[in-house]
Amino acid sequence: MINKHLTLLSLFVSLLIPTEDYAVASPREKLLEEALIMQLHSQIQSSLKEHFQENPIQYDCEHISEIRMINLPSGTEYLEGGTAFEITVELRKKDTSGDKLVHLKLSNEKTAITYALVSIKNDAVPKGFQCSKISP
Repeated sequence: MINKHLTLLSLFVSLLIPTEDYAVASPREKLLEEALIMQLHSQIQSSLKEHFQENPIQYDCEHISEIRMINLPSGTEYLEGGTAFEITVELRKKDTSGDKLVHLKLSNEKTAITYALVSIKNDAVPKGFQCSKISP
């Protein structure tokens, strides 16, 4: 089961690592990113709820702004000498007092199957911001 998740995630990573603009991303890359964001949805929601102390949380424009592969040393409890990933998801959180641009850094370094919040940072949405959420 763990190997199946790692293989799927490795496929996502290999196709998402090129730093191409969303406008030139292939339809396959767009679909893979959407699939990965769907898999992270529960962790994104719970992280936002905990950080902002709001329920429900409304957001849009979610996309993966960075993904990094982490080689784990031999003897790692969960992934014996394996690979983990650190994924940064950027989104626009809707708020009546002003929208926020949120960066969530998630990692599966501690457990192979689930992602945990590493950090969350939010800024004001820049003037002229355009949603760069990809659509297949």
